[in-house]
Amino acid sequence: MAPDGCRLIPEASGRSSNVEATSIVDRYLEHARVYVFRNGGDEEYLLASADWMQRNPNRRVEVTFPVYDERLRHELREVMDLQCADTRKARVLDAGVSNKPEISGPDDGVRAQLATREYLIERGAQTEQANTFLREVGEPT
Repeated sequence: MAPDGCRLIPEASGRSSNVEATSIVDRYLEHARVYVFRNGGDEEYLLASADWMQRNPNRRVEVTFPVYDERLRHELREVMDLQCADTRKARVLDAGVSNKPEISGPDDGVRAQLATREYLIERGAQTEQANTFLREVGEPT
């Protein structure tokens, strides 16, 4: 694990035993910066301008803000569900920091970046310019 990687250690007894963290490393460099807190079933959605790596809050101003619009929350949930379904590139971060691959099933399993790309194109959630960019960039290899 990189020295400035995930600061959260999931499954730590008494501190984060109900926390799950997954890392997906694939072709596109993306950091979703979407945080979902379940709060006993009352989900809170937050978006942030940067991840919570040590270097970020010390050298610049970063913003984290709540998402209240139900339509946006629904769309964020759909994308997060695609990310959580990854069976090809995901690695589970655990208390031992072993970062074990989450690969399960056949080679045609869910690959979150491909699934998210297709979702965004199908939904038309991006402007035509963004859709053109996604098509030109192509699929991850």
